Amino acid sequence: MTDLVGNILSVITLAFIVRKVLPGLRIHFNRSIDLNWVILNLKIGLPILVLVLSNSTAKMIQLRLINTFGVVAATAYSLGFIVIDLSDAALRGLSRATAIMVGQNLGAGLRNRAREIALKASAITFITTLAGASLLYVSRDLLIRVFIQNLMIYTETERLLEVLLYSLPFFGVMLTAMFVGRGSGHTLLPMFIGIARLWGFWVGLSYLLALFMKLGSMGVWTAMAIGNVATGLVALTWLKYGNWVFPVIGIHRVRSHIPKVKS
Repeated sequence: MTDLVGNILSVITLAFIVRKVLPGLRIHFNRSIDLNWVILNLKIGLPILVLVLSNSTAKMIQLRLINTFGVVAATAYSLGFIVIDLSDAALRGLSRATAIMVGQNLGAGLRNRAREIALKASAITFITTLAGASLLYVSRDLLIRVFIQNLMIYTETERLLEVLLYSLPFFGVMLTAMFVGRGSGHTLLPMFIGIARLWGFWVGLSYLLALFMKLGSMGVWTAMAIGNVATGLVALTWLKYGNWVFPVIGIHRVRSHIPKVKS
């Protein structure tokens, strides 16, 4: 209920801001939506939907694996995700700004500049996250003691943070690529990268290392870190050499939906 009320208030506030800042902008219904427009929206939007649903399922399956190692591993995982969620919140803000800049430059036909923005944003994200991870690594003892007093849980949480923290910069690069894909309309490959991170590494490799190779919870933490690093490098390669700089929305499609202005 609180989410619903919050979303309603957000929509009302944003509508008020848009009306004040852009008084000439008018949103209205028209009949210019054709089949090609619908197909294009599905082509861009469905991979994002699949990724979101897939991520939720993968995390539940991974949590089931972690719970098999008892309350110590489960509690350490919970605290570790506090760090991950804080990092994720900050990174998404930076990545959304990158998506807007990329979309604007691709719309203006500035493909080289769009790629430059994506690569510079990745570098800034990597360096910023690395600095934050280093700070957390140095102060991990204080961070853990704020939440945990039990020695066994403390030790397990410290192991998790030691393994996972320095993989977060690569996660930041991957997240940047996700939003570059959304800004350019190329969402299919980022979807596969995101699915590979969670299903291939966080679930698949976790089960392999933790159960079959008998590494226990340490196998799960290791698989999570490897997944962040591997998919971050793949995402960086895509940003550097991929064809995402070619927009999926042609000029003729855009013009066909622009209403005529009466003189």
